[in-house]
Amino acid sequence: LGLPATATGAGVGIAIIDSGIISNTDVEGRIVGFYDFLNGASTFAMAGDNYGHGTHVAGLAAGSGAKSSGQYAGVAPGARLIGMVALDANGQGRTSDVINAINYAIARKDARPGWLPKRPPTRWGPRSWPAP
Repeated sequence: LGLPATATGAGVGIAIIDSGIISNTDVEGRIVGFYDFLNGASTFAMAGDNYGHGTHVAGLAAGSGAKSSGQYAGVAPGARLIGMVALDANGQGRTSDVINAINYAIARKDARPGWLPKRPPTRWGPRSWPAP
């Protein structure tokens, strides 16, 4: 990509809008938020990936290369990851769920340090977050 070797993605959050993300040694400790949009609403969820594609994409974007002894690192190995499930266990989804995830990510793009408050509310919805 022509990026300088010093470009690690540190301080950047990448929203992976896909089937989810499974924590593994390449992304461990950097999944800072995880939301489920399959039912048309942003609900806080436990990280997971029923299809595997989102985990693959997260590795390409921000994998550390730990599983391959550094041979296959992502383009931003220091970036934080936010999993946003918009595809089901068959890799299929509705355009409206993808659009909702994109809008949610854009509205919260400046949230720091991650997207999770110290104590998540018991119910997630459009009014559970402070204005960005």
